[in-house]
Amino acid sequence: SKQIKMYKNEYKDNQKAQSVLDKILYAAQATKTLHTISNSAKELHLDILIENFRNKVLEIHSDAVDNTKIAQTICLLTFIIFCAFGLYQIKMTSERLRQIKLLSSTIENDHSSIVYCDKYNRISYVNKTFEEKTGYKLKDVIGKNPRILKSYMHPQSFYESIKEAVQKSLPWESDELISRTKSGDFLYEKVKFSPFFFKNKFEGYIAVKLDRTKETLILNELTQKNEQIKIQSSIDKLTGFGNYFALTEILDAQKDGVLICLSIKNFKILRFFYQTKIIDAMLKAVADTLKLCIDTSEIKAKLFRFQDDAFYIWYEGDNIVRDIEYIREYFGSNRINVAIDEKFENLPGIKMVFGVSLPNDTPQTNRLMQSVLANQLAIENGSNIYYYLENDAIEMKYHKNQLAVQLIEDALENDRVIVEAQGIFNLEENETEAKYYEVLVRIIDQNGKIHYPGEFLDIAMKTQLYPQITKKVISLAFDLAKRYPDYMFSINLSITDIADASMRELIESKLNECKDPNKICFEMLESEELSDYVAVNSFIKRVKGYGCKISIDDFGSGYSNYYRILELDIDTIKIDGSIIKKLPFDENARVLVETIVSFAKKQGYKIVAEFASSEEILNQIKNFGIPYAQGFLLGKPRRME
Repeated sequence: SKQIKMYKNEYKDNQKAQSVLDKILYAAQATKTLHTISNSAKELHLDILIENFRNKVLEIHSDAVDNTKIAQTICLLTFIIFCAFGLYQIKMTSERLRQIKLLSSTIENDHSSIVYCDKYNRISYVNKTFEEKTGYKLKDVIGKNPRILKSYMHPQSFYESIKEAVQKSLPWESDELISRTKSGDFLYEKVKFSPFFFKNKFEGYIAVKLDRTKETLILNELTQKNEQIKIQSSIDKLTGFGNYFALTEILDAQKDGVLICLSIKNFKILRFFYQTKIIDAMLKAVADTLKLCIDTSEIKAKLFRFQDDAFYIWYEGDNIVRDIEYIREYFGSNRINVAIDEKFENLPGIKMVFGVSLPNDTPQTNRLMQSVLANQLAIENGSNIYYYLENDAIEMKYHKNQLAVQLIEDALENDRVIVEAQGIFNLEENETEAKYYEVLVRIIDQNGKIHYPGEFLDIAMKTQLYPQITKKVISLAFDLAKRYPDYMFSINLSITDIADASMRELIESKLNECKDPNKICFEMLESEELSDYVAVNSFIKRVKGYGCKISIDDFGSGYSNYYRILELDIDTIKIDGSIIKKLPFDENARVLVETIVSFAKKQGYKIVAEFASSEEILNQIKNFGIPYAQGFLLGKPRRME
C-alpha cells in the first residue's frame, strides 16, 4: 500500500497511471479485507455453515424439481385421461346417434304400423307403414285421438277394455283389432299397446300393429270353404243322405235316439248277378223308397248311408216297433223299378234286414256298433230283425275280442310274446329227454299270466296282427336253434305265412344266419288251405335247399288228399290228435291211423302221433308202430332257458 502511494507520487502527473494505481490499491485493500474475512470465517467455521447451507439449498431445489416433475406427470396424465374421456364421450355419442338413427330407420321401415300417443292420448308420431296401411299422413293425425281409426266392429266391452288399460297405464294386446282406414276399408291387425315411462313418469303409449288383413280374409275364405267341404263331405253322393261323418257328429254329441242299421238281404249275392250301374241304381231306388216311406209315414228320423247297402236310421220317434213294421211292409209290398240307360228294370221286392240299437251307449259299445252287431245277428239268425239287448251275448263277445286285441298289441309292443317247446319223443329208443321240439307261441299279460293260442290266435288272424306274432315266433325259434345246436326245432306255418313275401324274406334271412339249417323243420297244416300246392311246393324247394325238414301237421283232420301230398317233398307226417285220442275206443280211428301209417311208411315219411296223453293211448301208438309221439304224458310244453 505504501509502495503504491509512492508510485502515485512518482506518477502524479500521469492520469492513466493514477487510474491504474487506484484500481491496484482498491484491489489490494479488497484482498486484505477478504483475507481478514477469510480468517474470521475460519475462526467462525463459515465454510462448513456455507457448505451445509449450500447442501440444504440443493436439497430443497431437488425436492422442488421432483415435485415439479410429479405435478407435470399428474397434469400430463390428467390431460391424457381427459382427452381419452373426451374421445370416449365422442365415440359413445356417435354410437348413440348411430343407434338412434338405426332405431329410427327400423321404426320408420318396420312392417308393423307404429303409433306414439302422448299422455293426453293424442297422436304425436306415426311411421311410414302406418301411413301406407291407413292412408293417413302424419300431418292428418298428429294431435288427434286414435278413435279416428275406430271401426265399431267390436262389441262395446272390447273398446272398454282398451280404455281401461290406457287409463291405468297398463299394457293391452289383441290378436285381432279391426280398424277403419281413411278410405273406409277395414284393417285387421294384431296389436299391442305398451305404456312409455321416462324417469318413472308416464309419458304416453306406443302402439305396434301388425297388418293381418290378407291372412284374415284368406282364413275367413278357407273357413267358409271348409264349412262347405264339411257339409259336402257329410253327404252321401249317391243317395243324398248323411254319411258316416254326419252320423258320428250326432253320436259324439250324445243326443237321444235309437240307431237302426238296415241292409239288403243277400246283397253280396246280388252283386254277382248285376252290373255296378244297376247295383247303384238299385241302391238309389232303395234310398228313395226309404225316404218316401219315412216322409209318408211321418216317422221322426234322419237317414244315413255309409257304403254299399249299409243304411242307417237315426230314430227319434216314440214307437219304434210300429215304425219298423211300417218300413218292412212298405218294402215288402212294393217292387223296385230302376232306370238304366233309358231302360226300366223291374226288380223283385227287396227284403231289408234290421239291427236296432239300445237308446244309449254302453261302456263297451256305442249305438253304431250296437246296430251293426244286431244287424249281423239278424242275418245269422234269419230273423231279418234283431233288437240289441243290455249285456247282449254278442256285446260280451265283442268286448272279449277287444280285450284280446289289447292283449296282443300290448304283448307285441312290450316284448311279451314268448315261446315254449314241447318234446317229440323217439319211442323206438325209449327217449326220456327229447331231441326234437315243436315251438309253440304264448303271450304273457301285464299281470304275468300266460295265455295260450286258443285265447288269441283266431283274433290275431282276423285283425292282421297274426303276421307280427309269427315273425316273433320265427325269430325266437332260430334263437333256440342257436342256443341248443344239438336239438331240432319245428316251426308252425300257415299258407298265409307262406304267401307273405315279408315272411319268406325273414325266414331266408334267418336261414342264412343259421349255422345248421338241418336242425330246422317247418310244419304246415294239412287242410283245405293247403290247396295252393304250387306256392307251397315252391316254398318247400326253397327251404329244403338250405337243408331244412318239412312236416305236415294235423294230418287226417282235413281232406287228406294223398295224391297231392305226394307232390310235396315232405319228411314227416304228424297224425292229428283228434284221431289219436280215439284209438282206445274207436274202430274207425284205428282203421284211419292204420291207413295213414301204411301210406307214410311206403313213402318213407317219418311219423309222429300227437296227443299222447295217457298210457292207454301211448300203447295204441306203439301197437301201430309209430316211432315218434308227442303229448302231455311224455312231456308238457316248457320254456327252454
